Amino acid sequence: MKISLDVMTAAIAAKKAKVNANFATLAAMDLHRDMAHALKLQWARSNTEADRQKLQPEADIRGISTAELREMILAKADDAVAARELRRQEIMARIEAAKTPADLDAI
Repeated sequence: MKISLDVMTAAIAAKKAKVNANFATLAAMDLHRDMAHALKLQWARSNTEADRQKLQPEADIRGISTAELREMILAKADDAVAARELRRQEIMARIEAAKTPADLDAI
């Protein structure tokens, strides 16, 4: 009986696990900021005065009006979570395309 081991299959799985663990750590470190930004963006986009007034405490801290804060939030309306996930997917695709252990080490 001949057993064949595909070293690359195991190496790819290990590399993916390492990348996923690193991205999970990054996401956990940024979770509060990401959630706060998403909530402020929701309030800034809202058409209700009640939601917009939820921005007042931060506007007061910054010494600006809620309208100015809304403009700042809307101008900066990137999606850090989606960007981080896209980067993870790009790395996963590079890992899948690797043909040798050296290719994996280069990622």
